[in-house]
Amino acid sequence: MKIDAEILIEAPPRVVREVWLDFPHLSDWHDGSFWKNIELTAPEKSNGLDAVPGDEVKCTMPSMTFKCNVAVNQPDHFRWANSVPLMGSAGHDYYFMSVPGEANRTRFVQHEDITGAMGLIMGMMGTKESSNKGWKKINEDLKAASEKRWAAESGH
Repeated sequence: MKIDAEILIEAPPRVVREVWLDFPHLSDWHDGSFWKNIELTAPEKSNGLDAVPGDEVKCTMPSMTFKCNVAVNQPDHFRWANSVPLMGSAGHDYYFMSVPGEANRTRFVQHEDITGAMGLIMGMMGTKESSNKGWKKINEDLKAASEKRWAAESGH
């Protein structure tokens, strides 16, 4: 099962990435309707900006909590992934892409690929539709928070 969502944000990719990966302040800009909490489990790290591949992330949603591992943390790409033996795997990618010719504009893309029995079961449960709705809300909230931060930073 594959899920994709994207939004254009009037702020540079650096700002969007900093807002998204500032996990301790998620509740400052998102109401918890999709993500209630995201945290790195390493006590010396709280912010996703500091995460390195292999770091564990605990993700809490209204209906479940799961753990995954950071797989990629680059300026334009953040990925966490997990797998359940005999059930399949899931990987969630977040892309912070510059819009060509517009340095202060970001194309934020989320992509999730759930494989194996896990993908089949989640597909039958209607997870794709509820995820699309949740991702749209997260994207809109991230857009508002990033644009507000960029306006304060840039004086616009």
